[in-house]
Amino acid sequence: MRYRMLVVDDNIDTVDLLMTALDSDFEVFGIDKPDQTFAAIEVGEPDLVVLDLMMPRISGFDVLDRAEELGGVFKRIPYVVLSCKKGVDDQKKAYEKGASMFYHKPFEPDRLLRNMKMFMGNSGIAPGAKQYRVEELARMIELRESYHSWKVVKAAARAPVEHTARDTFKASQLRQDARGGSGDEKDDDDRPKAAWLD
Repeated sequence: MRYRMLVVDDNIDTVDLLMTALDSDFEVFGIDKPDQTFAAIEVGEPDLVVLDLMMPRISGFDVLDRAEELGGVFKRIPYVVLSCKKGVDDQKKAYEKGASMFYHKPFEPDRLLRNMKMFMGNSGIAPGAKQYRVEELARMIELRESYHSWKVVKAAARAPVEHTARDTFKASQLRQDARGGSGDEKDDDDRPKAAWLD
């Protein structure tokens, strides 16, 4: 049984290159939408995540922070950073946020493969059975994301609408304006206007 690896990079060419370079010894799947990282981890159950740092919407640093917050499998899984950022401060920051290794782009595919094999061999992690085959993962990640979005929309639709005093006053003012009122008279419920509201 082979280890399963998730590649996260907003550049699809890099994702394809890594999948090709590592496929001989790993079961590899990749995404070029960084905001799907945690759905991909949930559905794909990778043993290792290869992560770019400079990505839109959610950076690699953001992913490491969020993994720490979520805990559980998201925190336990090893994250290998593969970035064009070469500064020592960036490497230090990645390690402080939980990265297990840091590699620079451009990379030598054979050397990266050897290092990944050595790292996983020494990790103490045993490859286990997975719920879905790699071929199924792209569709399952999309379904997972769609379901999550549907739940958020449904929850928002069920949430009670909170009205503030300002909202109530503005609504009554609109009713008065529609009736041609001056604003000095009382509203339908005969309550006096709140003069302190603008």
